Amino acid sequence: MKQVTQYTFFAVTALIFATAGSNIAAHADIFNNASASQIAAAEKLAGGNNSTTTTSTNTNNTSASQNSNNTSNNNDADYSGISFTVIATHSGFQYQDATLKGDQAGAYDKGDKLTVVGVQKDGNKLRYEVLTPNGKFFISAYYTKLADAKDTAVREGMVAIANNKFFTVVATHDGVVYTDSSLSTDKQISAYNNGDTFNVVKVVKENNKLRYVVQTDTGFYYISAYHTKLADNGNAAQYKAMRAAVINVKTPAKTNNSAYYTTVKKGNHVAVAKKELVQHTTKTFKDNSAKAKKNTIKKGKKLSFNSIVKVGTTYRLHLTNGKYVTASKQFVNVIK
Repeated sequence: MKQVTQYTFFAVTALIFATAGSNIAAHADIFNNASASQIAAAEKLAGGNNSTTTTSTNTNNTSASQNSNNTSNNNDADYSGISFTVIATHSGFQYQDATLKGDQAGAYDKGDKLTVVGVQKDGNKLRYEVLTPNGKFFISAYYTKLADAKDTAVREGMVAIANNKFFTVVATHDGVVYTDSSLSTDKQISAYNNGDTFNVVKVVKENNKLRYVVQTDTGFYYISAYHTKLADNGNAAQYKAMRAAVINVKTPAKTNNSAYYTTVKKGNHVAVAKKELVQHTTKTFKDNSAKAKKNTIKKGKKLSFNSIVKVGTTYRLHLTNGKYVTASKQFVNVIK
């Protein structure tokens, strides 16, 4: 794996989904070319040592043995240290499983910050797996809000995986991972190799070019959709649906909000004077035409012109009689 900046990056293998009841859990494996120290660091992050968020905990309902069992049982959604922070909009309880029907393992108050390290489903309801000093527990995803907008992509990515709305691709060339869809050089964070595998959680279009939002070991970032192919068993139905939803959207035509008519096709055209105006002998209007009454054009009069010329930051209609009038939309209306 190639390194572009100071960030450590490993391409993520395809997620392995296991269904237990109605819960969907995701696993992310790190490529074998990671060093022992890098793997140890990733495992340390996954174990929760990187969290600075604390939660009020109901110790009466949680024993040491329960915490140990909970941590091992709920470690299915392992995002290798990827997390986002939410703020509780109501007080609530933490539970040992995603059904939220077992014993309460702890409590939190309105306004508490909670570190979310995984997202699961219970039927059609979203659950957040949160990291606490006593282990990982589940809360309802509702009645919470993102603490920081920069975590939007992480939340959207985890939710997409929980909803099984993703597909898997294989890189057919070496490439680079970026922090936004512009794929600008200053947005590079790491590189990946030909053959690396990514889970695509979102497809976007940037200047008519497709970008993929993919899961990495440090978050959800952008890659070019080109030079990738659908992986074997990569969820072809989702691949077609997510790409079509973006590809089939037509880019709206740009609206000309200019105060002037700026271009016309070659040929004769007709405009109508919306106000009384003056036709000038020069396109700069630096002449004495305004002093001659014969150059005054009354409101409603039709004007024949064959082109539009630019003068500085303004535009003129070049009339078929060789003279010029303003191309301002406040003064003329081009009807043909």
